[in-house]
Amino acid sequence: MSAIKKRHSHIAYVFRAFIRRMLYIFITKNRIFTRIRLFGLLSVMFFKELLIGCFPESQQKKGRFFGFRMQFPSYSIFCSLFETIFLRCDYEFKCSKESPLILDCGSHIGMSIVWFKWKYPKAHIIAFEPDAVTFNYLSNNVKENNLTNIDLHQKAVWSRDEQRVLRSDMGDPSSLGMSLFKRLYEKDNVRVDEIMVDCVELSKYIDAPVDILKLNIEGAEYEILSALYKNGKLGCISEMLIKYHYNESSPENSLSEILRILEASGFRYVIDSQSLKLPYPLYRKRHYFKLSIYAYLPSDVHKEH
Repeated sequence: MSAIKKRHSHIAYVFRAFIRRMLYIFITKNRIFTRIRLFGLLSVMFFKELLIGCFPESQQKKGRFFGFRMQFPSYSIFCSLFETIFLRCDYEFKCSKESPLILDCGSHIGMSIVWFKWKYPKAHIIAFEPDAVTFNYLSNNVKENNLTNIDLHQKAVWSRDEQRVLRSDMGDPSSLGMSLFKRLYEKDNVRVDEIMVDCVELSKYIDAPVDILKLNIEGAEYEILSALYKNGKLGCISEMLIKYHYNESSPENSLSEILRILEASGFRYVIDSQSLKLPYPLYRKRHYFKLSIYAYLPSDVHKEH
């Protein structure tokens, strides 16, 4: 693709993203003042993305919003995370406690932590991120914003303590698709980098009632949930925000088995997808997709546990 075609493609992408993000302002139930702030922020993001696409040397790795200061590997990653977390509100939950206990598995650069702290300033968050470069961004963002009552662990969550291979895109440092599985090999034109990382058994961190378990762990959902189920830990969790990743290379990460575990543990759930587009038969040619699962334990079931 020529430089001119790439530039035109980027401009079209930025325009589509801007319109999509603006729609979220009106879809989500935000206060008028918050909507005004979001409109201004999205306008700035729109012009910055246009500028960076046309002049890559203007790439920015720092940004501010809602009083928070963030460092990130690329502006596109920041915009993607902001859209998912602060516009779509994928990690929204309701809790009567002022200081909920949150397990954040797959914290990346910390946007989810900022979201949780924005909603619940007194929350106690236990966060996990295995990649060293990404963890450095995460740690710096927590310190830069003076966020307290947060325990950071440079580890991947797993069913047991061991070392495993973490795969990432060599051309996209701190990419959002890093995984313990071979899912990146299914994407075209991706050079995969492999490093060994420490994994920790998540069950060890659940010795008290957990208000929210957030899982965005790129294909390890069944491995974690099945281990929590076997160890009798799911009954300690009130709500779960799960990003389910399907890949042909990882058939063991079965959606049906995950739902079976949730149902056997008394959870009710809602499944949604922002990634699936019509017409659905096109997905016969794709080897991967993702879904959002919101699961909650009804109060009567929670009391039994």
